[in-house]
Amino acid sequence: MSIRDLKWRDIEAVSELLQRSFNHSIAPTLSNEGVATFMKVAEPQALALRLREDYQGYVYEQNDVVVGVIEVKEMRHIATLFVHPDYQHRGIGFALVNHALQSLAGHTITVRASLPSVPAYQRYGFRITEPAAEYQGLQYQPMAITLAPNTALAPNQTTPTTT
Repeated sequence: MSIRDLKWRDIEAVSELLQRSFNHSIAPTLSNEGVATFMKVAEPQALALRLREDYQGYVYEQNDVVVGVIEVKEMRHIATLFVHPDYQHRGIGFALVNHALQSLAGHTITVRASLPSVPAYQRYGFRITEPAAEYQGLQYQPMAITLAPNTALAPNQTTPTTT
């Protein structure tokens, strides 16, 4: 198992992972409009476009298979975080968030968390910043975390720890 930068060669695998994980965990909670909106975001072409823009992505590999992904926009906003359904609840999401946030200590990081993912983000130390909202059928909860320099997330705690 390892976390590494998202590469161009990963686009198809990440697209499939996004779609499969979304269909498993989030799609049942959304309208048809929300599902269609996300499927456009998960298309390989959309992922490639984000990689050309100001996005940084990391993948979690196990046995040379991508089982998790996180994308950070403009080094300030978690745009996507998904773990393959067969690998959920094993700490992969936490590892990806912690890895991505290591270089962002000292900043406030935001996320528009899907409603089913809010408890996980709260365990990571994120706090709700505004009422839940909806955009093109995607329901989300605005959340944020501010990390002091030399700070890492602590698993299953609501506050970061200083290293």
